[in-house]
Amino acid sequence: MTDETVDPPRAGQNRVKDKLYVLFSVDGESVNEKWRARGADHDYGGILVGTPGLEELLDELNMPCTWFIETSHDPRRDLPSRFPAIVKRIAARSRDEVGLHVHWRRSERDNRPVYETRDVAWVKSQVEQGVNSLSSCGIEPKSFRGGSFLHVARLPQVLMDASFKNDSTVLWDRCHRLNEAATAKMSEPMLGRVASRLCRFGGRLPHPYFTCLDDVELGGDSSILEFPVFYNPLELTSPWRKLLHRIIVTRAALGSRPRFVSLFLHIDELTLANSGRDEKCQVDEGALHRLGMTLGTLASRSNVAFVTLLQARAMLQGRLR
Repeated sequence: MTDETVDPPRAGQNRVKDKLYVLFSVDGESVNEKWRARGADHDYGGILVGTPGLEELLDELNMPCTWFIETSHDPRRDLPSRFPAIVKRIAARSRDEVGLHVHWRRSERDNRPVYETRDVAWVKSQVEQGVNSLSSCGIEPKSFRGGSFLHVARLPQVLMDASFKNDSTVLWDRCHRLNEAATAKMSEPMLGRVASRLCRFGGRLPHPYFTCLDDVELGGDSSILEFPVFYNPLELTSPWRKLLHRIIVTRAALGSRPRFVSLFLHIDELTLANSGRDEKCQVDEGALHRLGMTLGTLASRSNVAFVTLLQARAMLQGRLR
């Protein structure tokens, strides 16, 4: 992946202040297997219960959020058609942005999902369906995140064709790949995990960059601006993750140019696993408290501001190619 950075506008334009900008986003989707109620094929507890909890926290902190709302040809996973009132309520939040989130499930094999990331025409149809689905709730999405941070062939071209401006499918410096059976993410060898961890502690911090047409991992001349994701703030429970958080915030705040740090979580992570299906599930008050403490501590720093992806792009629009 390129280390090319989007430069702030020159003098005479809307100048970006020398701050650390935090982009907080949430993937709004049906509950994944870890949190799903026992025996349930589908569980919407995250959307039904986690969403109001997060909305309340964001309002308390006066903080913007980018919501990536899942859509799908599978009506069970198409949230704008299944829960239009909730999606419209999120869209009405004046501080926030709503983007598109697509999981690349194509079919079921032996009760296991099979994922598709190489059939460009099929991927394009999923994105087009998602745009149409969100439009039914009055949303014209301009930012995108692919499910599970999977690498998708020619994704920037697909997004440009659908009038998107931003993507956030790269996790730190790359995307995940599928296993040979296309049923799950490829597991990373222990040596690779250690190397990745060391890179995050001491390597170059990710920066926003314009991608090439073929690959979101590579810089180029497309109009798609990539905002790499750093980490999940709810995972700051182990000593090494707490240290990583402190190091990244300290390093990102150094220097004279603005830095952008992107944080994300899944909406179901704000609920208690197996506490009940759909509206019967319970908010995880501990998770909400930890999230509030992390975001609130960041927001209290004089050099930190929270922005949505579209706001961040507007700040960087004066970049010279």
